[in-house]
Amino acid sequence: MQQKDIDQGQRSKTSFVALQNEIVVLKKTEEILRNRLSQFELHLNSRETRAGVQGYRGIQNKLEKISEQTAQLDLEKGQTLNELSNIIQKIVNELEGKKTIIKPLVRLLIAEK
Repeated sequence: MQQKDIDQGQRSKTSFVALQNEIVVLKKTEEILRNRLSQFELHLNSRETRAGVQGYRGIQNKLEKISEQTAQLDLEKGQTLNELSNIIQKIVNELEGKKTIIKPLVRLLIAEK
């Protein structure tokens, strides 16, 4: 039973070391990709400047965000309009109900005059 526990411990230790090595590789990969991204952004900035459209990507990103916000506002407006329509319909129904109650009373009053 002890040998089994020792073997299990060794496998766990080996697995732990392998995971630590994998973390090191992933961190290095992340660093490399971040550097490449920085270099790519610098390259794009210089190309934008040469083409006379400096800041194009920034403006495009802002426009996309504004577009998303506009879509969200339109959705909220639609929901508000639906809510208002429902409220108005309830009021109309309530008025119709009261009209049917009042009509006979008005007829009686007119008939008494």
